[in-house]
Amino acid sequence: VYDLKGCEDPRLTLIEGRVYMTYIVFDGVVAQIALASIGIESFITFRWEAWKRHGLVFPGFVNKDAVLFPERFNGKFAMLHRVDPHIWITFSSHLSAPWSRKEHTIIAGSTSGMMWDGHKIGAGAQPIKTEYGWLLITQARSHPSPW
Repeated sequence: VYDLKGCEDPRLTLIEGRVYMTYIVFDGVVAQIALASIGIESFITFRWEAWKRHGLVFPGFVNKDAVLFPERFNGKFAMLHRVDPHIWITFSSHLSAPWSRKEHTIIAGSTSGMMWDGHKIGAGAQPIKTEYGWLLITQARSHPSPW
């Protein structure tokens, strides 16, 4: 029902032997984050019927551009997501749905004016760990969409 009008923007992350997918569902009114997972063996042998839908991550809350970090922080899983116009990070002790809305904070915001990220900013691909820290590829919009 929450994906009545479609799904979009899937992002895959390998975490502890399972492939987790964040994606956006649209019911015709609200765009929300959903979560699904599949075992690595099923994934690499194309057994798509093995996908398990976990449900909405933040039910009833407009939210987009979600991606999981591939490892835990202090024992907790972390998700980047966009609550317009900023990128938020939220932590959870589990990888099921829903997640609490208590452990979250803004980590990147849109700029002002006519900059490339002046309207809103969101996470892109899963974060990549480097020897210098985490590399986050973002996406953004410089002006409001006409549609």
